[in-house]
Amino acid sequence: MAEPKRFAMVCAANMNRSMEAHRVLLERGLDVKSYGAGNHVKLPGASRDNPNVFSFGVESYQQIYDALMEQGASHRIVSHRSPHDRVRGVHAVP
Repeated sequence: MAEPKRFAMVCAANMNRSMEAHRVLLERGLDVKSYGAGNHVKLPGASRDNPNVFSFGVESYQQIYDALMEQGASHRIVSHRSPHDRVRGVHAVP
């Protein structure tokens, strides 16, 4: 019998499309892990030169969401779908 397939989702920040793909595969019962390839989680900030930067494995997705909301970034979150929404139920920290 063939070994079950395992899947790895990789993106620079371990937040956006990779997390959406992770969630979809997980919901279908597949063995999936997510990985970030960058040094930090970077999300759009007030300007192009001032992104929001969070450390891998330190801030939880909830803390990231709360920090963005405190900055008044709700317009960016709503228009891009919240990272918190993408990862809810997948794992706690990037």
